[in-house]
Amino acid sequence: MGTQGVGTFLINSKFASGTLVFYEKSVGRTATGDVLTIGTTAVKVGGTAQDVDFQFYGTGSLSAIIDTGAATFTLVGIATATNGAVTITNATATSSTTTGALIVTGGIATAADITCGDDLFMGATGVINFGAGDITITGATNALNLAGGALNLHTSGSPYTFTEGTPAFTLYTTNASTSGSTSAEGFLVSNTQTGIGGVGGRARFYMTTNVALAGWSNALKAAVAYGASGQTTGLGSALCAELEMSAGTSSGTYAPLESEVVMASNAVCGTSTSFLFMSANGADVATWRTNGDLFYIQGMGTASSAANVFHTTGTVSATHGLRINIDGVDYDMLLKASTYA
Repeated sequence: MGTQGVGTFLINSKFASGTLVFYEKSVGRTATGDVLTIGTTAVKVGGTAQDVDFQFYGTGSLSAIIDTGAATFTLVGIATATNGAVTITNATATSSTTTGALIVTGGIATAADITCGDDLFMGATGVINFGAGDITITGATNALNLAGGALNLHTSGSPYTFTEGTPAFTLYTTNASTSGSTSAEGFLVSNTQTGIGGVGGRARFYMTTNVALAGWSNALKAAVAYGASGQTTGLGSALCAELEMSAGTSSGTYAPLESEVVMASNAVCGTSTSFLFMSANGADVATWRTNGDLFYIQGMGTASSAANVFHTTGTVSATHGLRINIDGVDYDMLLKASTYA
């Protein structure tokens, strides 16, 4: 045991079992009296009850300071690169907040980019916040909620170029509901118009081309495929256009389906241009020719009247007819050869 005078303090030392301890004489070997402990497994500055700065000084003005305050600071498997980056060499992949290579119980602030080379796990209601609340993406039950702005997959100035088999956007859903009254919606676009005099309110599918395309082209396609055991007990359709009228629709023109042909300057009609193209095809198309209808119109009633949409007419000289169905009854739409040359 030795005694050293340092200013007005007296420091004692003790060496036992491979450990050298320097402590303040007036305080003794206590949590507050120990100044420096050099052991076979660790070098300890101060005691557990003290707030001690442990400073490492480099050459010139370079320095590295570790200040743990009254808490515990533990580094395991840390390697430093020459550029000052810190590498955790015993990294452990985990989705837990209590296990892994680096655990931080509080928030982390960074002024630059964050690069993640593997999975990023967030809480069920976690928020990704852009611009201090300008746009947020918030987790919810089986959903992500975007608020504050629009989601643009690609800008018009730098569009995504895709080829067959690699669509720009793909959504796969499976519906196991057996409800016969609640519709299953794999994709929903909901828009509420609140501006008086505004127009639109639609979801637009736009295609443009300045090249000669091949067999077909569409801006929007709706397709339903029934398997060998698939069927709809009521009405099955590939595209449903529904228009709900109200007491406010006292003026204006309304239709559940609008079909437009726009002829630009110097446009031509091609081989055939019509408002509606209908095609019955398939290996057994003859079955439709025998049993199908050109139109099935519901809601007109089977009793004709001169004041109704479905009304009687005089004698018509016709050479052909197209079968249509009105409220379950078949009728012929009479035709005769056109005299237009």
